[in-house]
Order: sequence, then C-alpha cells, then structure tokens
Amino acid sequence: MPRIRLVVTGKVEEVALAPALRQLFPEVELETVKKDAATTNRLERPMGTAHRDFLRLVDEMLAAGDVERVPGGEPFDHVVVVDDLELANADQAEIVVEHMSFAVQARLAELAAGGAVPAFPRGRNKRWKFLGDDAGRRRYLRERCSFHLLSPMVESLFFGERSGTTWPALGRAGAGRDPIFDPAVTDIEQFVTTDVDYLGFVGMAGWTAGQAADPAWRARHPKHYVSFLCDPMGRTFRPYKEKEGGKAALEALAWPSVVGPPQHACMVRALLADVAAMAGVDLPWLAQGTQHPLTRMRPGGVLRNIT
Repeated sequence: MPRIRLVVTGKVEEVALAPALRQLFPEVELETVKKDAATTNRLERPMGTAHRDFLRLVDEMLAAGDVERVPGGEPFDHVVVVDDLELANADQAEIVVEHMSFAVQARLAELAAGGAVPAFPRGRNKRWKFLGDDAGRRRYLRERCSFHLLSPMVESLFFGERSGTTWPALGRAGAGRDPIFDPAVTDIEQFVTTDVDYLGFVGMAGWTAGQAADPAWRARHPKHYVSFLCDPMGRTFRPYKEKEGGKAALEALAWPSVVGPPQHACMVRALLADVAAMAGVDLPWLAQGTQHPLTRMRPGGVLRNIT
C-alpha cells in the first residue's frame, strides 16, 4: 500500500483533502501536514534568491524521506504539495510554477555544495538511496514528488458539484440558497459569478471586508461567495467555517462531477491523475478531459509534473 504525504497550505485541505482522496484511493495511506502558503501575495518572476516559502515546500518534500512516525520507520513513497493560486496570482500560474522549479534547483545546488540537509535522514533510513547524494536527491524529487495548484482556491471545487438542481457540496458547506453559477458554462478554475444580490450588497459583512469591498474582485472570489450563500443578509461576520462547513464539503466531494466538463477543471484533473498514477489506480472517467499543461505529469522535469 503506497504512502503519500500531502503538504497543503489551507485549513480546508488540512482537515479534508486526505478523506476526499480516500474516496477514490481507499488502499492508499494518506497523511497531511500544513505549511505556510507561497501564493498569498502577488509574485514577480523569480530572480536571484529563491522565495523562502517555496524553499520550505521543497524542504518538506525532502524531509518526507525521513522517519515520520517512529525512529526506524519507513519514508513516504510520494509527496504531493497542493497550494491555492489565490486571486493574487490567478492570472499567472506559470510564474507560480516557475518559482517552484527555481526553488527546487536552488535547494539542490545548495545541498550539492555542502549545505545543511533539512532534517533527514535518521534511523535505518540514513543510507536511503534517494537522499544520499545529488543524483539521488534529483531522482527522488523527479520521480516521487509533485506540486499542484487549486485555482483560484479550494472553495471553487464546491461549485463543480451539482446534481440536477441541487448543490450538494455547497449545502454541506452551509449554503442557504443556490448560487448564480453554471459549472457547465464557466470553468470553476476561472470562477466568476454575476449574482447581483452578492455583488450589490452594501452592508458590512465578512465577505465585503477589505479587497472584497470591490464588486469586481468579489465576483471572482469563491470563498467570499460561499460566505454570502451561507448568510445572504450579512448578519454574521464569518458564516462559512472552513474546518466545519469546508471540511464537510470537501471530504465527501463528488470528484467525477467536479471534473465533468472535459475542458474545465484542468488543474484538478492533473492532480487526480498524478495521485492515481502513484496509487496504480485506473479512473476511466478522469481520462475523458484535459490536464493542465503546467501541472500535468511529464518526464524529465525537476518534479514529477514540473519542468
């Protein structure tokens, strides 16, 4: 049974991505760790020194070859890092991917030059072949580790689960009314709503604070829209609870519905296809659509899916 380490950056993913994936891969052992997001602020093209948050994610990939449970235990077979693009970088996924590739190369060069190795290995893994030298580390990252993105954020997935006229994932999240959104027409990864009640709301609420005071920005923000659907009158500052409603929505997500339109949800499809390959599981319904060219599996990259 393969062991996969999920490295996530969001509260919802921390509590619910593993059970959501277990629906598709019940034989896989999935464990989750949460790290700081690397995409909260708008990124410029990488130059000079690698971005510290991306370096931390690379270190977490390498450290997953360490003993995770008890001294003398076994390393993880694979590591999957999942970060939200966020609206700050929704239009420049290629720059986010460049940062990850840049950070991988920077850390490998540092380690090859004799830099400090991040917290591995211990016990009987101290001679584990993948981490012993530069060639081994490169092979380990290329064959065992991946970096995936959710666009613009995990809540966009909830709008892909529609059954007839009902919205099961949004209902589990606590929504009290239906959204103005059609996942058959609008790609959830390019989320935007035209809901005039939401966009025209003038009161103070958790989903109108800060940048969300701008209706054009708010229209593209699925998490704020979920908050509105949970409390259309704006009586509660944060009506949508990520570790409660978000957990309920994601952990029981109907993945085939979310990736139903073949040209939509390409990043989600790339993530699922990668995990399916790690698990050795065939999902015929997944092969019917397109994987995102930036995050699909490829040979010869610095990671399984990043050049």
